[in-house]
Amino acid sequence: MVSQNQIRKLAAKVTTYQILPNEIGTVFTNRGATASFTITLPVVTDLQTGWWCKFFGVSAYGFVIASSGSSDNIVGKNDAGADTITMTTTSLMIGASVDVL
Repeated sequence: MVSQNQIRKLAAKVTTYQILPNEIGTVFTNRGATASFTITLPVVTDLQTGWWCKFFGVSAYGFVIASSGSSDNIVGKNDAGADTITMTTTSLMIGASVDVL
């Protein structure tokens, strides 16, 4: 039997969106997007231990993952205190993937 926490929820977003703490385990895509947009992460102190989500680029339009309130709490390539992760490089948008833990 598969437990609820092993099932990945899929959510396509096409406009600016604020992720909710109860969206734990969701894989967000930009399938259907016709323009770039920003997805904002929940406030870290509102999250339960083990909270995670994933982002996967499907559309040829980029997206930005933003820290709630520009908290400098995103660790990305060569930056341990980022506010955002931007996926808008034309040749790298489709198939771009980010895990948020």
